[in-house]
Amino acid sequence: DRLQLQSSTFYPQQVLSSGSHLPEAAKMRFFLLALVAVLAMFSALSAPVAAESASRKLLAAKPIIITWSLNPYVNRRYRVGTKVTFKWTSFHGLASGKTKCAFTRILAKDSPGGSKTVTITRGITWYNCPTGQHCRRSGQALRIEGY
Repeated sequence: DRLQLQSSTFYPQQVLSSGSHLPEAAKMRFFLLALVAVLAMFSALSAPVAAESASRKLLAAKPIIITWSLNPYVNRRYRVGTKVTFKWTSFHGLASGKTKCAFTRILAKDSPGGSKTVTITRGITWYNCPTGQHCRRSGQALRIEGY
């Protein structure tokens, strides 16, 4: 009887065959373990796809708003195509460039309040305040990496 049990462990078809000497509980346990293994395999294969899909929906649904003021900013990373809105309530503007405090492209002229939405592109872009010495003295510059 013991040899039959060891043999059944290696040959599942013998466990499930009608001529098996194993009790019904052992057959059912084997069947359930096999089913769990198959379900775990399919779950592991589909989990990254579901997670990526959910994160894309979350990123697309949540707007990114940056309060633009006299502060140094921490570097950020966003997916290419993400829309970021800079909002300010005191006198500021918005420029972009490839280095900190470079005003290569003026995106919004100095104004006492306003906003500007930009779409993130691949690579590193600095967003700087071109008003007075806001960038150089106060550090009002933000480095965003598009990936």
